[in-house]
Amino acid sequence: MEIISLTHKEFAKLEKYPIQNSILNTEASFYLINKKENWHRIPYLLKYLYTQDNEEFANKLYTVSILGDKGKELDVEELVIPKHLAAIDGVARGFTSPLEKGDNLGVILQNPKISNEEKFYYLYQVGKVIKKVQNNCKHVMPFHFGDLHAYNFLIERDIGKLHVVDLDSAYLETGYPTLSYYLCKNKKNLEILPEKYHMHES
Repeated sequence: MEIISLTHKEFAKLEKYPIQNSILNTEASFYLINKKENWHRIPYLLKYLYTQDNEEFANKLYTVSILGDKGKELDVEELVIPKHLAAIDGVARGFTSPLEKGDNLGVILQNPKISNEEKFYYLYQVGKVIKKVQNNCKHVMPFHFGDLHAYNFLIERDIGKLHVVDLDSAYLETGYPTLSYYLCKNKKNLEILPEKYHMHES
């Protein structure tokens, strides 16, 4: 997997990528970065992780590296596969992914102006992608979504195309599930983030 190296000054000049207020983000900041490839400047989204000195951070970088090297073999075009590790002043701080267009599915589902029929269609597409991953990963590597919720899907509504983002929480052939896996076992943690993790009354 390639590495993008920036100095602290170069990083400070990057444009911050805006996240909608209704999207809860607790683990990173996002920046726009352009990389020259074959005489063209390609836009990427840099995810700068807040936590950078523990086992969870190391596991995320490992997951990103494996996906960067083998993710295309899954042959699931909807997966937004990480492209580069990002280092600032020689220290790993996060990673980049292709910058995809689209409206956030979590925001779409909360919008009363969008019909239920349209929402059901997108949820059906999500199910198809999950099934495709289950089928294809048998021939490449074990792959499990570690943080599966509506806010990790983007929808290009004009063409109905779906993108799956935030794959650094995936659980692959080795390593371990990230902390999001254990939230379901701890009601207190779920109650801290009610907008992101909805619980049934039972």
